[in-house]
Amino acid sequence: IFINTDSIHINKNLVIMANPSNNIRVAALTPQVSSLLSTFKIDACATVTLMGFAIDGAYGSEGSAVRNDGVLTLENMILTDGGNPNVSSVFLNREGSTLVLKGTNLIE
Repeated sequence: IFINTDSIHINKNLVIMANPSNNIRVAALTPQVSSLLSTFKIDACATVTLMGFAIDGAYGSEGSAVRNDGVLTLENMILTDGGNPNVSSVFLNREGSTLVLKGTNLIE
């Protein structure tokens, strides 16, 4: 799944689940698009679970794959920098947010 111009912005409670054997990957179509800083953005009002797929980071240097301000559970996920040499972190868990990792790999 490729996104082109903006992050996948989640502002409500949501579960996104995939079967890991299907090798689903969400990525920026062009990682160098400067307006796309994170592939996923989670708002402070949201409780979100992402399960069973991979996320390639966008152009942002911090939180290129996921920028979390809410309550987020990542289960059986893979987060990568998407080949962007400017990435310092694929995940940014902002102050006041909560993160639960279960069987998840962060690859930078």
